[in-house]
Amino acid sequence: MIWKKKSEDDSLPPAVRSWRQIEQSAQRHVVSVLMRRRRIFTLLRFTGLSLGLVALIVVSGYAVFLFNTRPREMSIALPGEPIRQVVFESNGVLTPDWFARTFELVPHITLMETDIFALKTRLEEVAQIRFATVSRIFPYRLEVVIEERLPVLRARIRAVGGGTREVLVSDDGAVYTGVGYPTSMIDHLPYLGGVRFVENEHGIKPVSGIDTVSRLLSAARDIFPEIYATWKVISCEGFSGDVSDPNGTIRVRSTRVREILFAPKLFDQQLFHLDRVLDYSANRRIDVLKRVDLSLGDQVAVEYFADPLTLSQPRTLQF
Repeated sequence: MIWKKKSEDDSLPPAVRSWRQIEQSAQRHVVSVLMRRRRIFTLLRFTGLSLGLVALIVVSGYAVFLFNTRPREMSIALPGEPIRQVVFESNGVLTPDWFARTFELVPHITLMETDIFALKTRLEEVAQIRFATVSRIFPYRLEVVIEERLPVLRARIRAVGGGTREVLVSDDGAVYTGVGYPTSMIDHLPYLGGVRFVENEHGIKPVSGIDTVSRLLSAARDIFPEIYATWKVISCEGFSGDVSDPNGTIRVRSTRVREILFAPKLFDQQLFHLDRVLDYSANRRIDVLKRVDLSLGDQVAVEYFADPLTLSQPRTLQF
């Protein structure tokens, strides 16, 4: 009989047997969710760092290229370097010479010593200027860009010491003495009447309602330039600036009609009616009309001068 020697583990209870005798069910290739997330995060971080390094190399190369090809533009201004160039730009008639004469800079002043905000304020105090931008462009350039007002009317006001002087009225109602406008441009502007100009220490106060009048003038100039060319005086005596006023009218005096009444809206429609009235009258050899009221909607009241060949009473036309 053969006896088999018992091992020490066989004599132990199951709970204290060696871990080597426990059946292993886990597989080596199973990776936890946490490890996967860590690997993905590491991969993304490596990719981001790689892309950032490539971008840095490209930007650095481009900067070196600019420095080698345009060294003057890449130079750095010294704090005490004086202004060597003044750039002045305008959308109107004011010129760099006007700016140099009116806003003479202190000789040898530096960019940092120049108070660009004070200069902007001084520029915008000129009534002809609507808006101004003043910038420091290093290393040594001061840049001034202005937007001028557009004159749409002219007027005569009382001058100090007697007499009259001529001023311009812009599309936003500002009143100012124009500088630099060619005579041919000013001579074609209608005069403004029927308003009271108020002057104070800052100049002449703006006139209300001119923005509406400007739309009428613009429509006439664009659609019927031959009609606009005959307009001599625009009167706001019956127009307070309130477009909702049912009784408000803008009055125009022209070489073909002594008085034309416009409602302060629907200007295109009224201009088409006026054109038909003028054609109707010209076909009947009536060159000058006394009054045309276009403020009645689709009806137009036309009044002729007393003449044996024409009617002396107003005639209402329906369109």
